[in-house]
Amino acid sequence: MIYQITYELNSESKDYANFFAELNNFDSSVQFLKNSWFVKSDKGSSEISNNLQQLIDEKDSLFVCRFDKSEIAGWISSSAVKWLKDN
Repeated sequence: MIYQITYELNSESKDYANFFAELNNFDSSVQFLKNSWFVKSDKGSSEISNNLQQLIDEKDSLFVCRFDKSEIAGWISSSAVKWLKDN
């Protein structure tokens, strides 16, 4: 399944290296906006969210939802569009 992950990282003292490593560790992933990724995973949105929440600060925000690529509109990078078509 494809998920959209959106976040705001607000802590100036937190090291987010593990958070970004986890985003790149999915079956497949692409960053399509500054704070938004599409990821491919067999896990559910709650499990993805719980895993990522452990890697961010309590002042941060995180949103994870299953993505229905049959109903899309807008302008994003051509690499993100290609990723959606391929996944």
